[in-house]
Amino acid sequence: MSGSSEQRGSSGARPLRVLAVDKVAVLRNNRERYHTLVERADVELTLLAPTRWLENCVMEPYQPESGEPYTTVLGTPSWPGRELRSIYYTGIVRALRRSRPEVILLMEESFSLFALQVVLLKMLFAPRAKVIFYSFNITSYKRFPYRPSWFYRLLGDTVMAMCHAGLCVSRRAEMVLRESSFKGRIQVLFFGINDKLFTATPRDEARERLALPRDAKLFLYAGRLLEQKGIQDLVDAFARLHAERPRSATHLLIVGDGEYGEVLQARVAALGPGPSIEFRHAVPIEQMATYMSAADAFVLPSRADWNEQFGRVNAEAMLVGTTIIGSTSGEIPVVIEDGGYIFTAGDVEDLKRTMERILDDPADAAARRVRGREIAMKKYSLLGFVDGLIELFSDLTGRAVRRAEAGG
Repeated sequence: MSGSSEQRGSSGARPLRVLAVDKVAVLRNNRERYHTLVERADVELTLLAPTRWLENCVMEPYQPESGEPYTTVLGTPSWPGRELRSIYYTGIVRALRRSRPEVILLMEESFSLFALQVVLLKMLFAPRAKVIFYSFNITSYKRFPYRPSWFYRLLGDTVMAMCHAGLCVSRRAEMVLRESSFKGRIQVLFFGINDKLFTATPRDEARERLALPRDAKLFLYAGRLLEQKGIQDLVDAFARLHAERPRSATHLLIVGDGEYGEVLQARVAALGPGPSIEFRHAVPIEQMATYMSAADAFVLPSRADWNEQFGRVNAEAMLVGTTIIGSTSGEIPVVIEDGGYIFTAGDVEDLKRTMERILDDPADAAARRVRGREIAMKKYSLLGFVDGLIELFSDLTGRAVRRAEAGG
């Protein structure tokens, strides 16, 4: 547990007491949003995080850090990695008692047992607290892809009836939430990416660090190895590209782990010794910016049935300044806008043509890289998320919680 003394704003008023519940806060990088919140708002923050959580197919223990400017309470989750069906065996009551929250920020879906557990216990320990939940859902609150669907509908309706605001990852998620039973405030507010971490490294330096070909045109995929992610389409498109341009130095790097990995490696082996396709295991998020800096293009080839809720890796690569190729799956085109290239999900030939554009028109690729970074800094950085939270906290509580600027 880490903690800090109460901080008081320039007016001398008591800080607003906030409890944040966030399963992915096991990772040090994901807690940067809370550092930024405490820096910019007059809040007394308590964070409830699990002792361990499954992230990108890796069971991650909580990563401690000294000197964090808020109190952290660790809870033991029932099924680490099952975000909808897990509860806290320990920690949650202690977090509520310690924080005595006026605002509870649930970085959880409304149709999760985490959320239900919090709103029920809130009735005992913080009945007046305003509750905010976070939504990635871009399908429906009436028919869920999870089974049994009726259970998740009942769960979501129950939790939303006890919440005051819903934050949505995208416009599509907002539209879906407005069609639900929720009657509270709804707004789009992307959760923010640590732009201090996702910064560029010179390409040659990044490739030297990672032992990657110095002169090849490098295409990169990083993420879970699942069939619905369309990585097989990327492999096939790259193989066609290589066959048609045998003298071009090209390289495909696939970084990640998952149940589909063996199938993909067998698919690559069947292609023979021609195409240069390399697999590496998943790496810590702190290393991803280096991989993205080394790439000429980052590719997210998700298939249509995957229905990407956002495609966070695209925004991360855009912050680094890497050219993006994304499919038409879900919200990917909305995230990329005109800061990258879009191909039809599942269409191998269209993907190959899009990869050729990177090779044939480097000036256009460079212009899109610049535009992509502009979009990402404006819409997907941590400051936008934190400033949106501060405004929401003020509106819900009727209190000015923004910290005065130094010398202001």
